[in-house]
Amino acid sequence: MFKRILTIIFLIGGFYTLVSLGFWQLDRLKWKTDIIEKIDIQENIDPMNVQLDLSDNTPFQRGYIDAQHGDSYLFKISPRTYDGEVGHHVIGKLKTDDGIVVLINYGWIKNGEEVAFDDLYPMRAIGYLRIPDQAGAFTPQNSPENNLWYTINIKDIEKNFKLKNVHPQVLYLTSNTGNMIAFDGLPKPRNKHMQYMLFWFLMSGVWVIMALLVYFKRSRNS
Repeated sequence: MFKRILTIIFLIGGFYTLVSLGFWQLDRLKWKTDIIEKIDIQENIDPMNVQLDLSDNTPFQRGYIDAQHGDSYLFKISPRTYDGEVGHHVIGKLKTDDGIVVLINYGWIKNGEEVAFDDLYPMRAIGYLRIPDQAGAFTPQNSPENNLWYTINIKDIEKNFKLKNVHPQVLYLTSNTGNMIAFDGLPKPRNKHMQYMLFWFLMSGVWVIMALLVYFKRSRNS
């Protein structure tokens, strides 16, 4: 009797776990689909006619900022690849009339190539504004004293370059500047949650069939 109760608890627990995983993937599917829809909306606007709102806390925007900028950069993020080649992302800054410093990711440059800017001042910086990519588990820590940068860390940048009022989001340019290759657009996350959801719900159905087989087999043997 005790073994039967344990078997029933195990079978019910397994079914509950599998169904819970299925519904969790359903929630993830809705969340990821919403993000992709918002990205599609941003990609279908004309960025030349939409001024970026720095007071907007949405995850990403597409548009422009008008500002003066210098013909130099702050640092390079390494390593970054493009079409199989190793290089860097070039990071600069601009300052708005309100005194807000916005970091700019100008795009990719080949390893060993010097940064060259177009002589266009003032500039209309066009791109998408978003939170910079976070460091992964195996990403080295920034070493500002050695001018080695692997991620955009606002606190490190403010301290190293003595900047104040730096905006938490970075402007990723979508138009080439000088010899830097700009970004194609907003990065779209992979969305395979439908497959994952169907897998877990299918496994829960298989689990029910196995549970019934076990139950009837024990019933015949008892």
